[in-house]
Amino acid sequence: MGIEEITATILSRLTSLLCRKAWVLVLVVGGAVPLGLGQSRAPAMSTDAARLTRSDKSFLRNAAEENEAAIELGQVAEQKGFSARARNFARTLVAQRSRAQQELLAVAHTFGMALPKQLTRRDRKAKQQLEKHSGAELDRLFLNRMALDLDRQYGSYEDTAMSTQNPAVKRYIESLLPDVKHQDQVAKAIAPGVGAGSSNDQ
Repeated sequence: MGIEEITATILSRLTSLLCRKAWVLVLVVGGAVPLGLGQSRAPAMSTDAARLTRSDKSFLRNAAEENEAAIELGQVAEQKGFSARARNFARTLVAQRSRAQQELLAVAHTFGMALPKQLTRRDRKAKQQLEKHSGAELDRLFLNRMALDLDRQYGSYEDTAMSTQNPAVKRYIESLLPDVKHQDQVAKAIAPGVGAGSSNDQ
């Protein structure tokens, strides 16, 4: 083989090699890298996929227990209460907290977290105590309990809303916070007037 033929062969191989490298470069820049020619593209992470912290998990568990307590105690008060204002408050509380509980379960499901769906021992005792009464005395017990619980919950919700870095948890709190504040205000407003058995409340 002559020098000219050898030179032509070398140039041909170099040209072929450069063309292949240029093709790979174009695919990489265009974002269409075949398997084996580049790294696989990682799926984009949603901002809601941020991991739950220990504090987030504790809040979600407590919120589920608080919702369940408000629902079950509210149902007793709605059925056995004396005051129309207390019964109406209980009815609204049950409806709002039932909706909140469904939203909370959906948030927890997003992160594969199971939440309690039963009353705590403390809340079971409170429900049993409530069921032993009726009328004005039941109203008094129910509203006093709700005023204390709702006041504490509102403070806890505000604190968690400021501290959590999880968008889903923050959105849940911000959607429920106005309801909790209103529930707290109503319970405190009507609690002093119950228990007297006034016919105006019936």
